[in-house]
Amino acid sequence: MAEQIRENCDPLLVQIAREVCSKEGLDFESLTLHQARGLLYYWCSTCSCTHPLTDLVIARKKKVCTHCNTSIKLYATSNKFGKLRRAIFFEHLSRALTSVRDQNRLRA
Repeated sequence: MAEQIRENCDPLLVQIAREVCSKEGLDFESLTLHQARGLLYYWCSTCSCTHPLTDLVIARKKKVCTHCNTSIKLYATSNKFGKLRRAIFFEHLSRALTSVRDQNRLRA
């Protein structure tokens, strides 16, 4: 079922989700559509819909929805999937920062 979400989602985010799930002993490909979507998307109560984790930005130590500028909480303690979602978000952020740093070095 996880196959169905790939078309709409950033391939790097899906790859990171696979790696994070693997570290936790989960097979990403065996997740149901709802479980996989729960790892790659966040719910914004202001927008009343889900958005990919890549649409979150960090501003003043808060995670903010880029669609409505509302602060979003990624709960790490709610359940195992909340913990995984948070790990996926921060791993994606880490890789993006590393990529920007590498590009800046090449320009210098």
